[in-house]
Amino acid sequence: GAAAGLAVPFSGLKNDLGANAGYHLQGQVTWNTPSIQWPLRGEIGYTHFGFSQTIPGGKIEGSFRELSFIANAVVPLTVTGSTVRPYAIFGIGAYNGQESSNQQGSTIIKPSHTNLGLNGGAGIDFSLGGTAAFIEARLHAILNGANSTAVIGNNSTGTAIYIPITFGFHY
Repeated sequence: GAAAGLAVPFSGLKNDLGANAGYHLQGQVTWNTPSIQWPLRGEIGYTHFGFSQTIPGGKIEGSFRELSFIANAVVPLTVTGSTVRPYAIFGIGAYNGQESSNQQGSTIIKPSHTNLGLNGGAGIDFSLGGTAAFIEARLHAILNGANSTAVIGNNSTGTAIYIPITFGFHY
């Protein structure tokens, strides 16, 4: 399947980096068989945030991107007789973040960092014109991920958090 949506930054991404709302893209494959209790979903995601900071001597503008590889469990929340099928989703993955910025005419591309991350949220599956569609919201917490968003003169540490609100299709 494929999905896209709005990504809202929190924590170090919002407070330390100054990230604005961004966008999230994802590709996914779901594995569902009677031998497992809950369907499993593998995902590759790309999330992008722009930012702007004022520092002594000028302004920094740039972007932060997160490339994720995630394994999730999808827990169906049965609603009898409904065409809308709610679910809970949670998982673990590798998140690779990189910041690039422009400060007073100089472009700075920081080394990328890969960190362990967790995610959890809820969504609904439904039919849209005969196609299987879904909408979901999940909190992604990249452990020590704020280290990869540390801007010049800012020694941020901790967990980077964002919530993508995603619409997509299952194929």
